[in-house]
Amino acid sequence: MRVEIASEGVVNWVGFRIYNTGRSERHGCVWLSVEVRDSEFWRLEPVRTGEFQKQTTVSGRIRCPRWILPRAGGDYGGTVIYLRYIFRGSGGDFTETLEKAPAKLNLSLDTPFHHHDGSEEWDMVLTSVDLADYVAVKTLGRNGRIKVTTDSGFLPNDHRNLAYQAAHLLATTYGRKEAMNIHIEKHIPVAAGMGGGSSDAAAVLRALNRLWELNLDQATLCQLGLQIDADVPYCVCSQTAHVTGRGEIITQLPKLPPMWVVIAKPKISVSTPSILRRINYDEVRHADTQSLVAAIQRGDYDEICDSVENVLTPITSRLYPTVNHLKEQMVRFGADVAEMSGTGPTVFGICRKQSRAQHVANGLSGFCREVHVVRPVSLHTDFAQPSASV
Repeated sequence: MRVEIASEGVVNWVGFRIYNTGRSERHGCVWLSVEVRDSEFWRLEPVRTGEFQKQTTVSGRIRCPRWILPRAGGDYGGTVIYLRYIFRGSGGDFTETLEKAPAKLNLSLDTPFHHHDGSEEWDMVLTSVDLADYVAVKTLGRNGRIKVTTDSGFLPNDHRNLAYQAAHLLATTYGRKEAMNIHIEKHIPVAAGMGGGSSDAAAVLRALNRLWELNLDQATLCQLGLQIDADVPYCVCSQTAHVTGRGEIITQLPKLPPMWVVIAKPKISVSTPSILRRINYDEVRHADTQSLVAAIQRGDYDEICDSVENVLTPITSRLYPTVNHLKEQMVRFGADVAEMSGTGPTVFGICRKQSRAQHVANGLSGFCREVHVVRPVSLHTDFAQPSASV
C-alpha cells in the first residue's frame, strides 16, 4: 500500500489518500489515524473507516489548526504528520506507519580521545535539515522475518542495513517475533557524512516503539540506538544538540537563528572507518565546541559562523581534495562559512538569506551535480516521560 498526504489548498484542512497497491486480493476495511505533532499541538483522530478492495483507494481529510498547515509545495517545515492505518480483511491484518528521517549536519565535530575499546569520544554540535528519507514500517500480525526494500540501488537490504539492525535489535530485546516490511524512500545521499543510514535506523526505532506500544522513553531509545551506530542516538531526537560521550549524551540546544544551508555532495563516497583510522591524536587541532554552544544559546548568527569547525576535514581533504575545493567555492560564491559534515565528503555552506543561498547553489551547479538548499529543522517526536535525562 502507498500513502500520500498533502495540503488541499483549503484553510485548516490536510488531505490524505491510501492506495491499494498489493498484488493479492484485499477485501476489508481500513481504520486510519492521523497524528499531527508540533511544539504546541498533539492530536490523534480516527479519520475514515471504509471498504477497501483491490485497485481502490481510501481518501479523506483532517481539520488542523491553521498554524501547522503545510506551506505551498508540500513544505511541512518542522511539523511532522504521522500516518497510522490498520487493515483487516481477507488479505490479512497489518499496521503501518510512515516516519520522516531527516539528514544531520555537524556544525562542530571534535574527537578528544580514543576509549580503551577503540571507540571515539565525541564532542559535537549537530543539527537536522529538511532533506529527509521516508521510512514506512509495516507489521504483519504474524510470525516471520524482517524484509527491507528501498528505491536506492546503493543500499543493502539485509543485516548490513542499519534499519534492519534497528528492527532486529528492538524485536530481540522485547521478544517480538512479528514479520515486518520496511521500505526506505531515499533522498539523503549515501556515504555522504549526513547520517542517512543512522536516521533511517532511528526512524525504525521510533516507528516500532509506536506500533508495538512499547512506550519507551527517549533515553532508552538512544541507548538502544548506540548499539547500532554512534549517530543513531542523536537521530532519534533530530533536534539541534550538543553531543558527547560515544554519542549517547545529548544536550538539546535552542533553535538556530534564521539561516539557509547549501549542501553539496561530490561524486565520491567516503568510508567512515577508513577516516577514523587515520586520526593522529597527537596532531589533531581540537575544535572550540563550547564557543559554538554559547553562540547558539545566544542566537548569535555571526558567532555561530565563526565557530563552525570539523577536525576531520584535513584528513578527508588529503585523500579527496575536492572537499577543500568545494569549501573555497562556497565562500567565493557568498556563503558566510563552509565546512565538511561528518567524515565527508559532503560540504555545507551557511547563508543568512535564501537568495544568497540560491546564488551559491547556482554557482556550484556547474561542477557538482548534487546540490540542495535547505533549512535547519527540529523533528518533534512523542515519547513516554523519561525516567532519566539523556
